[in-house]
Amino acid sequence: MKKKKEANLISWKIVIDETNNLITEIKQFPEDKVEEIFKEDSSIIRAILRNARAVLEPLHNELQKYLRRL
Repeated sequence: MKKKKEANLISWKIVIDETNNLITEIKQFPEDKVEEIFKEDSSIIRAILRNARAVLEPLHNELQKYLRRL
């Protein structure tokens, strides 16, 4: 059986911790590793990361503000 390879390029989530605090979180593949890992696809990966971050960051910031007001 052929082993699948995958990488989490960017993720966004809402977390509730053990003290019932709600937190939003963005995690992204390290940009300084993109060229090394993705070689010929590195420009596409960088574009995906840049565009995803442009969408997710405002959402993350808005929800963080909202959660601080609760």
